[in-house]
Amino acid sequence: MKLYVQLTIIFTISLIGEIISDGLHLPIPGSMIGLLILFLLLQFKLLRMRHVNMVGNFLLANMTILFLPPAVGIMVIIQKGAASMANFASNPLFGIVLSIWAYLIGMLIFRRYPHPITTPLLVATVIVILFLMITGISYKDYYVGGSLLNQLIGPSTVALGIPLYKSFHLMKHHARSILIGSTVAVIVNTIFTALIAKAFGMKYFLAISLFPKSVTTAMAVGITEKMQGITTITLVVVVATGLLTSVLGPTILKLLKIKDPVAIGLALGGTGHAVGTGTAFKYGHVAGAMAGLAIGITGILYVFISPIVASIILS
Repeated sequence: MKLYVQLTIIFTISLIGEIISDGLHLPIPGSMIGLLILFLLLQFKLLRMRHVNMVGNFLLANMTILFLPPAVGIMVIIQKGAASMANFASNPLFGIVLSIWAYLIGMLIFRRYPHPITTPLLVATVIVILFLMITGISYKDYYVGGSLLNQLIGPSTVALGIPLYKSFHLMKHHARSILIGSTVAVIVNTIFTALIAKAFGMKYFLAISLFPKSVTTAMAVGITEKMQGITTITLVVVVATGLLTSVLGPTILKLLKIKDPVAIGLALGGTGHAVGTGTAFKYGHVAGAMAGLAIGITGILYVFISPIVASIILS
């Protein structure tokens, strides 16, 4: 009974966030609105931790695997019109089972040979892509089941309101540093992307499609559409950025000897969006909470900064 109640609460809040986002045509994804709603409900004691803690912690602990289906989506670029070799491939259970087995193998490999290139998400992505290419099964068939995992990203993002509530005192204490650091990071990232694109002679519409690479998918697509870019390119670079952050982020943080959980969370969440947030939770709930906060702040900053940088450098 307790499990069903907690599932209902988190999923309902997630749905309300989506309704508000779609109904008001906001540039902020429904999952982020849901996160804010859950945080406020906890902050004002309208909900207690016991009402959401168990399911919320489960979703957060398993957040990374939810990004496997969109990560495998990279193969759409190299796979054209592949036909299924069997009817079972279109069964939703196929995509779910393949994803879980691939991620489980990735976890076992990482435990045995811990290294940036053996990160479970990266290994699982490679396994699934190779399996689909060898068997001739299309990504479309795989995604029938994989999309069910993908749909849990929204509720998982909402669940970030739990560690954010627990770490609210840190958020208030570091508010100035968080805002200044995030703003500078977005400005530098956007300018660097624009200069590289211009140096390689990229067309305007292609270049601006690369801008929101560090933003969660829903917001990234919205930003690209607003600037009349190519959403397909944006989706690919968003997934690639998340994977690279998951693989290289921990190594870079180690090399720079960054151990503060607030800094770690902001770096991973602000660079690798939700995928980076899944990695941040390996450093503890404080890092995870700050990464979740970074997703929202970074996304909002990109909405305003991207058009300005594009008009100055790319025009």
